[in-house]
Amino acid sequence: MWTIILGIAVFLVLILLIALFGSFTFKMKVSYRERTVAGTIVLRWINPFLLSVEYDLSKGLIDGRVFGKRLRPADLFESKEAAQNRESGFPEQREPPADSPEEGIDEAEKEISDTQERVDLTDLKEPVCENELSHRKQGKRKIPQLLNGKRIYFMVRDRRWRGKIVNWLKRFFSSLTRLIRFNCLKADIKAGLSDPVHTGKIYGYFTAIKSAMVMQKRDWELSLQPVFMKNYLEFDCAISFKTTMWRFCVPVLYAVLFFPYIHTRRLWKTAKNRAEGKDEK
Repeated sequence: MWTIILGIAVFLVLILLIALFGSFTFKMKVSYRERTVAGTIVLRWINPFLLSVEYDLSKGLIDGRVFGKRLRPADLFESKEAAQNRESGFPEQREPPADSPEEGIDEAEKEISDTQERVDLTDLKEPVCENELSHRKQGKRKIPQLLNGKRIYFMVRDRRWRGKIVNWLKRFFSSLTRLIRFNCLKADIKAGLSDPVHTGKIYGYFTAIKSAMVMQKRDWELSLQPVFMKNYLEFDCAISFKTTMWRFCVPVLYAVLFFPYIHTRRLWKTAKNRAEGKDEK
């Protein structure tokens, strides 16, 4: 009995590990020439036999495989009856649209109904007394005075808590940058504008970005060929990267586990006690 339970537990743990650390591979190849887009987008999980989805940009068709079974495009978007009708040549039967409301109301009747429903809002406005105006002016306070009694404002003013929150945010956002791992990034662009000044600026920005990537030792192949004196755009690009479910879980776990709960709770209680003391006075 215990051996069966242990075997089931081990099997579930293996499935969990495969789900967490199984890599998703994303590949995209796109080309744009003469105002036409062509290319493919591929998404795979661990092995193409388990899960594979491919989208053809030029034809607009999706081809998918799940555990070796091929899913046709009709299976993804159409019902069985619609697919059978399309294959047999009969058009898909659709329900007739609902009857539209009766029309033909004269313009004169519309104007009469509109004039009857109009209400003069100026007569509904009540006069405001001078005492009320003075009370409203006294009630208006500056923003620092309004925030002075708020707990959040009291906590933000604390330098130690503010430093912990800033460090926590920095580490959290740095963990987000490790969600995906690029395997390939290639781009061959040929572009230009009618104004050569703007084309030169774009080429300068592109060169700066490319040099920054080279300094970070990125194996990315990027090239831009400027075309002056006319609007022109052609490009060929290829992107490939991998990720896992565990990479998405790491930032969430870090945000939950390393938040400064103790210091935040202490400041919250201090602000609450100060607010209660002011109310008693």
